[in-house]
Amino acid sequence: MLRKGEVFGWAALLENQPRRIARATCLEPSQLVRINGKAAVAVLENDPASGYLVMRRLSSLIARYLVSSGSK
Repeated sequence: MLRKGEVFGWAALLENQPRRIARATCLEPSQLVRINGKAAVAVLENDPASGYLVMRRLSSLIARYLVSSGSK
């Protein structure tokens, strides 16, 4: 269950990963932002400082996901 401001679809930012590894269903009216993963990676590669920040946050998100799913 995700709350306001949380993200899904982050696998698109990982190399050699399937385009989609999960699906989502909204339980209430929602606004979503769709971002092209390849285009986002290209932008981040051209701005290393931003790329570093996004990948740092992405690794934190993945770590929280693994902890919450019981993996260690």
